[in-house]
Amino acid sequence: MSEWKRVRVKQICRMQSGTNLISQVIGQSGNYPVYGGNGLRGYYKNYTNDGQYVIIGRQGALAGNVHLVEGRFWATDHAIVVYCSKFLIPRYAYYLFTA
Repeated sequence: MSEWKRVRVKQICRMQSGTNLISQVIGQSGNYPVYGGNGLRGYYKNYTNDGQYVIIGRQGALAGNVHLVEGRFWATDHAIVVYCSKFLIPRYAYYLFTA
């Protein structure tokens, strides 16, 4: 029988700031969405992540906002990307961080 166990967040996921991208290269169209501290900022030709991730804004007017992002995207240094372990489903992590 499986039981619930209380663990620290750092035991089931890793959080890391995104990669810097100057605003002049972010366009209204492009191959991949760019997420910053306040959510979707535009589009760019490259991506930093591929899969399903939770993005948390770390700067700006909406710091602390939470997004569930799927596919290929660029996360700027104004956002924190949550890398879930095999014990944490990203969609569940999204609900956990919005609670």
